[in-house]
Amino acid sequence: MQKSFLFGRVYYQAWIMVYYFLKGPNEEYRKKFLEYFKAELEGKGGLEKIKECFGDIDMIALDRDIRKFAETLKPN
Repeated sequence: MQKSFLFGRVYYQAWIMVYYFLKGPNEEYRKKFLEYFKAELEGKGGLEKIKECFGDIDMIALDRDIRKFAETLKPN
């Protein structure tokens, strides 16, 4: 039971982060995410590419922004 709960939580966190990058209000985050996603599709992703694309982002601010965004979402 513990593993499925953890998996669900990690999945949700990943989903909301991707959704925020694609649909959220911050165009800069969207550009960085799409740059990274394109690299992944080309087989050029990985940790170094993540650092290259997102290294200058304040992760505490990003976390705060994603949480605020998530609170605005309504179920269909």
